[in-house]
Amino acid sequence: MSQEILSHFAPALERIRSGAFAREQQRALPVEEIKELVELGFTGLRVPEELGGAGASLESVVELLIEIAGADSNIAQALRGHFAFVELLLEAPESEFRTYWLREVATGRLVGNAESEKRGVYGDPQTFIDEVETENGPIFVLNGTKFYTTGTYFADYTWTTALLRNLNGQETLVSLPVDLHAPGVDVVDDWSGFGQKLTASGTTTFKDLEVDPRWIIPRTDAPTLVWTYLQLNLLTVLVGSAAAAVDEVVARAQSSTRNAWNPGVERRSDPAATIAIGDARSRVTVIRGALLDATRHVSNAATIATPDTFNEADAIVAALWPIVSEQALVVTSTVFDAVGASAVLGEHSIDRHWRNVRTVSSNNPVFLAKNAVGEYALNGTPVGTNIGKALSRPVSLSS
Repeated sequence: MSQEILSHFAPALERIRSGAFAREQQRALPVEEIKELVELGFTGLRVPEELGGAGASLESVVELLIEIAGADSNIAQALRGHFAFVELLLEAPESEFRTYWLREVATGRLVGNAESEKRGVYGDPQTFIDEVETENGPIFVLNGTKFYTTGTYFADYTWTTALLRNLNGQETLVSLPVDLHAPGVDVVDDWSGFGQKLTASGTTTFKDLEVDPRWIIPRTDAPTLVWTYLQLNLLTVLVGSAAAAVDEVVARAQSSTRNAWNPGVERRSDPAATIAIGDARSRVTVIRGALLDATRHVSNAATIATPDTFNEADAIVAALWPIVSEQALVVTSTVFDAVGASAVLGEHSIDRHWRNVRTVSSNNPVFLAKNAVGEYALNGTPVGTNIGKALSRPVSLSS
């Protein structure tokens, strides 16, 4: 990571880390913590300098997200929608849409995500934009309810998907950024998962909301790395969570007044502790390195921007998913062995790291990723054919 970026965010990350335990215990959403990251320029890190951003590399931002996840995994995932939205803009051709929204996020506007619905069918959403005739001409009105709207509670806009129904009867699957401060938007923190409790991954409702037709973008089957960017964010959460579990157990072992397993050995030299910590830290080192290496491949693919390079980047990131998920679960499960039964006391909340990892890894079943990677290796079938199909629906759904 650029040392300058790390130094810039370091004080904020320390404040986030120091308050993570209390927020978990009190179920206090990290509103002020995310606001501080925005004020420090997080939203515009990847935006080119000529458009008002910092022009940071993808690798630098992924490293920063790992550090954010290590401080509080909820915050790193809450930034997922923004991270992917900016990368979507960067890979898009020059347009009014691209320029306007890159400038907007560079000024500190945060974008959430509101694409999923409980019914789980991206390509056939029950969220609609209807073209309505008025005396002043046609307007476009959005109605619908989304769930798993991670980060939207903290954001200024959210990226959503809807079915556009024109007056002429045409229906088109579209996406658009929605102003969350507009009348007709309701964001509720009703996420009840046992992990990632503070991501506000709940419900967002749009009711009779007039939207700007300039920002309605048809979904196409053009090659894209959007799925890959979404997964990169979740991988940073997994790696950061595993690292945080190790750091907390190390601190607990260092401050312990007794030797949990071998009373005859100096407590910091107890092999039960050193082996458990060494094993866990080794696993974190490997998955972190693999993620950063994959990020470099994705960055190169974005520069070359051909279907083949996109497919290869997809496959590399998909291949990481089962390995990182499994290793993060191993780390957050076994690291307790370093300090004994006291580690499971609720007052320490070390179990939150396992709960967070288990929750994040549930986003994409491991067996699907393995199958997709195998299909790509054996038959050349792009990973996007098996994973992320929702990102490559045809423009028109009408017959």
